[in-house]
Amino acid sequence: MKIRYTYLSLLTLSWIFPLSTYSQSDTSSEDVFVFHTIGIFQGVRDDQDLRVSGGNPLYEVLENIRHNDIQPVSPLLLGVKINKEHENIRGVPVRHLSKRYYSYYLGDSSEIEVLALGINGSNIADFRYRVVENDHKEIVPWSELPGLEQAYGAKSPYAMIGRFQSPGKQLLIEVKHVDDYSMRDGVILDWRPPGRPQLQQIAVFHRDSGRTHYAGLTTTGLYESIDSRSQIPVGFRFKQNQLSNIQLFVEDHSDIPYSAFIRQLSAEDPIMYPVALDFFDKTFQIHEQHFSVPGSYELIINRSAGYGELPVNAALRIPFEVLPGNRMRPALTIEMVIVLSFFLTIVMVTAFVMYNRRQKRKLKQIALENEMAAFELKLLRNQLNPHFMFNALSSIQNLISKGLAEKANYYIGKFSLMTRQLLTSSNEEMVGLEEEMELIRNYLVMEQLRFDFRFKVGAEEGLEVDNIEIPAMLLQPLVENAVKHGVSALMNKGVVAVKMSVDGHHLVVEIDDNGGGFEEGVSGGYGLGLTRQRIDLLNRLHAGQTISLTFSRLNPGTRATLTFENWML
Repeated sequence: MKIRYTYLSLLTLSWIFPLSTYSQSDTSSEDVFVFHTIGIFQGVRDDQDLRVSGGNPLYEVLENIRHNDIQPVSPLLLGVKINKEHENIRGVPVRHLSKRYYSYYLGDSSEIEVLALGINGSNIADFRYRVVENDHKEIVPWSELPGLEQAYGAKSPYAMIGRFQSPGKQLLIEVKHVDDYSMRDGVILDWRPPGRPQLQQIAVFHRDSGRTHYAGLTTTGLYESIDSRSQIPVGFRFKQNQLSNIQLFVEDHSDIPYSAFIRQLSAEDPIMYPVALDFFDKTFQIHEQHFSVPGSYELIINRSAGYGELPVNAALRIPFEVLPGNRMRPALTIEMVIVLSFFLTIVMVTAFVMYNRRQKRKLKQIALENEMAAFELKLLRNQLNPHFMFNALSSIQNLISKGLAEKANYYIGKFSLMTRQLLTSSNEEMVGLEEEMELIRNYLVMEQLRFDFRFKVGAEEGLEVDNIEIPAMLLQPLVENAVKHGVSALMNKGVVAVKMSVDGHHLVVEIDDNGGGFEEGVSGGYGLGLTRQRIDLLNRLHAGQTISLTFSRLNPGTRATLTFENWML
């Protein structure tokens, strides 16, 4: 127990001794320290990078852990020091037996320093480390740790594992406790050239006579030839709505994360947007929503590198073309005719029994009122989309004016993905809860580039988000309110949490922020006003399933609660 909570003792020391006893920073302003932690907000856990630089970075690490309700992924508190030019490099989690180690792709000959703040003079004798090269050669067997250092603003000694530099190779640096192998942590440093992902084959889900069939591309005749070296199809083309999914198989890359992007080459501005990020599987699928418009496309698969990553020359590029085709019409089967006839008969009998002159007048009045309410509801929804686009474009303009071109490009990619989602559901008042959650995640990722806050979007265990529908774009204005009026001024100390749960027959959505708090009498912005009007109209249309919106104070922050009454019946 003493060893597992070593880092807590370090936090206590940092509180007891005054600031004048801190050692002066030895770090250059070009250095960045990265530690992996687990954040907990309103009961929601989330892995996240803790990045610090300048001043007294190691002191700031311990202060962040002590004050911001976060904890290290292991009591060893293992971290790396990287050069400023690699600040966008992400640690991608890689499975190693029962643990997850973080892998850093460097791509050059940079030196990386590995240190453990959770190991000090009182317990250094209890730990050993080793170094494995290219996953097969142990160049440093299990050995005692090199020693202790006290630099970079640390106010007490910590374990220095070493400084590593192996161009063209991959190193696993692993640290363990001598008596308990479950108490271990490690990092993977990868200097190997990027290498082009190797395609093995392509399969498709193609529609024929109202049914969907799965087959290898080579059996479909949708291509002219296959390149014998790269396995990339030449002249790969098909009609609009002919394919529902494209499945790709690549060679094993269990220790290398890949990301996939797609872009429409025939568009005026062929922006790339992600379809799969940081995957280790040998196969993945692309849904037809990504290639629903006729034109020339390019699928790009590349090694994951950092935030806002873009494909490089070594990427696997697969071109294909979507030809104009007839709009897909559902085939009318015998079963459908029987079902439709059955329901039509019921409707006719019910109408014959129930209808009379007085009821007809009443039904006409109700129908007229519902039509007017539905028309008003559609007008409000149409006002929300331009409002969202105006705010998004303003954010992009802000990033460009600050010279943050890479973040602006990544923001544009996410913005294009959200725009496509909005266009797909533009004629639908109700959308799946999973789809709405995905839209919220994409929006928060975009705003995170500007304000550097943390967020979590999740549902309680057992909630079947795939089988629940809610009004489209109902959550986004509330999340935007939490970002703009809650955490925007807090920057990296800001936290937004969106949680779905069930209370009896009710669906409850809570949107929390740790901002300045809710002020009584303040009605909110334009988007929030439209949301209140939409809820009023929805309650008029669906009296048995009403929606309520309330705000309450947190300490600190604000909670917006949407309650969908009788939504789970």
